[in-house]
Amino acid sequence: MKKVELFETYASDCKCGGNCTCGTSKVNEAKKLKYKDIHDAWNLAYGEDFEYEYEGVYQEIVGKHRGKISKADLAKLWDKMYGEDLAADYSGFFDQLDESIVTEANADGTISDDEDERRDELEYEIYHKAEELIQYLKDEAENIGGPFRSPGIISDCVKQIKDAFRKNKIRL
Repeated sequence: MKKVELFETYASDCKCGGNCTCGTSKVNEAKKLKYKDIHDAWNLAYGEDFEYEYEGVYQEIVGKHRGKISKADLAKLWDKMYGEDLAADYSGFFDQLDESIVTEANADGTISDDEDERRDELEYEIYHKAEELIQYLKDEAENIGGPFRSPGIISDCVKQIKDAFRKNKIRL
């Protein structure tokens, strides 16, 4: 059985006692990029709507990765879908990803202690409310048009939902 080395083994060269800010030893966790950051960086680099131009990647990010993906995973996904090296072929975009991430802050440069937690709770609530709306839509469409006409009713209602989002300047 292979012995697992403890973190202290790696932090022994550290000049700051293991809470490494000195740069000699560093635990590197992949930062997840939000889809909006990816979209904005692509638009800034190429002036294109990322969602429209690369719908497959968009669907994978918001679906499988729940709207957040690391740069390394994005590069792998891009290679899988398009057979291109994202870092090399689109370096103007890829290199800009870290720079384009803006940290929201209060006027004094801090963020509220519970902001991340509240944001996660909001996302969770919105997801479940959307599921409720979808179920309501399916049930009502079935009541109105039965199994034959309900798909058309659902389609028309989805158009109304998209229109409401568009009018409120929220992209789906």
